[in-house]
Amino acid sequence: MPSELGKELRSALLECGPFESNAELRRVFADDRLYPWRHQVPEAASRQGRVEAVLAFLPDKYHERSGNALLALLEVSQARLDPEDSCYQQLAGLAAKWAQMLDQGAPGRVADPVRRFGRYELQEELGRGSFAVVHKARDTTLNRPVALKVLHPIWQDDARFVARFKFEAQAMANLRDPHIVRVLDSGQSADSQVYIAMEFLPGRTLRAYLQEHGALPLLQVLVVVRQIGAALDYAHSRGMVHCDLKPANVMVEETAAGLEVTLTDFGLVKAMEGSVALTLQASALGTPEYMAPEQADPNRNDIVGPAADRYALGVLAYKLLTGRVPFPGNSSATLYAHEYKEPPAPSQFCPDLPPAAEAAVLQMLAKAPEARFATCAAFVTALAASSSGSPARKAKPPVPAVKVPEVWVHPVTGKEMVRIPAGAFPFSGRKEPLDLPEFWLDKTPVTNADYARFVAATGHPPPKHWNGKPDPPTRLLHHPVVYVRVDDIDAYLRWAGCRLP
Repeated sequence: MPSELGKELRSALLECGPFESNAELRRVFADDRLYPWRHQVPEAASRQGRVEAVLAFLPDKYHERSGNALLALLEVSQARLDPEDSCYQQLAGLAAKWAQMLDQGAPGRVADPVRRFGRYELQEELGRGSFAVVHKARDTTLNRPVALKVLHPIWQDDARFVARFKFEAQAMANLRDPHIVRVLDSGQSADSQVYIAMEFLPGRTLRAYLQEHGALPLLQVLVVVRQIGAALDYAHSRGMVHCDLKPANVMVEETAAGLEVTLTDFGLVKAMEGSVALTLQASALGTPEYMAPEQADPNRNDIVGPAADRYALGVLAYKLLTGRVPFPGNSSATLYAHEYKEPPAPSQFCPDLPPAAEAAVLQMLAKAPEARFATCAAFVTALAASSSGSPARKAKPPVPAVKVPEVWVHPVTGKEMVRIPAGAFPFSGRKEPLDLPEFWLDKTPVTNADYARFVAATGHPPPKHWNGKPDPPTRLLHHPVVYVRVDDIDAYLRWAGCRLP
């Protein structure tokens, strides 16, 4: 390795890496992303956390495995920093230099990914993390775009990571929810690189959406949280915990009906019952700003369950409402804060937030898993109730009328409702209009996706054209539900606490 680049790397990782202390370095080296390369670091240096010894070793021992170890260390460092941070940019620049040097034929070269995986032809890179790279690709058989997730080449020779990647594909393939990205296929390329083909989603990440819009109004937060919460509750009902909910793992599409939200990236998904080996110490992995207290502590891996996802949903709601997370940063101090510090009240950053909404968010951020809401739906219900209160009656003069919100999110169905003011309404078969008090009306028809949530919650038989399955055909998800009988409609209305017009 050129000495100048070696000096740059050592200096940058010392100054900009996530190494706030020797203890922090030990925590980084406990990361599974460095598992295959730990033995390349002298045992004493790794155990004692001597930063200089570790960093000096990696560049100086110039051969294939230490080259990949350095690449992994750079990626772990970047993953623990804010991409907007100058340190992140510096590390990214050094990583690019390192990749360029490898491409020039230096020892330790990591081959570029092939441009074709089976029937999938790569087009452009959509994003990358420490485990995998996601490309937009073309399915040459069906001539359609897909998102192709490929395990990073440095992990392709590690049986644990290959098994983990295949487990992710199997787990996602068994989840059919309108707000969870669909797996279409999985397999291996000619040179044995494993991949997952998923539906290509239009729109952008929630992270990009927030960068443009900042904090969102409560009603819009409800629209987003309701959809993510429904996806998480569904995954939990199928025995899966996501373990890495964050804005970057949520896709948002702006449609005429409002925001459509889809949960992606189940790379850290954990089976609530199953192989411990396949979790890859999931509690030690994740994004520090969104990690539950029990997830932040590697010694509590066995109790990481659905409540950890609900905590992350609480952090996400906090972020949507205030424009910031309760504990910013990606260091050990962030993890410590999740475990031992109380979050700042959201109303400090969002003064108009109703007290009941603040209480609901803070309950989701409780340190004890059992103190949080039992389901995401229960949290959404509490949040929705805080946004509306009881519809106000007309007050007698001179008391000023109470302003009633024009849009309300129903606490059970999660559907947006609009306020219809009191007045005279024409009715078929009547000569004179009928005077009615104000009422609330669904903004959109009941869709198959809405009806599927009712079926999942109550066990009610699905419509016959769903072919005996609890979920509708994907192409009909957002179509109005049809072929339902009067007793089906009555059951839905009882569940929702609504009535027909």
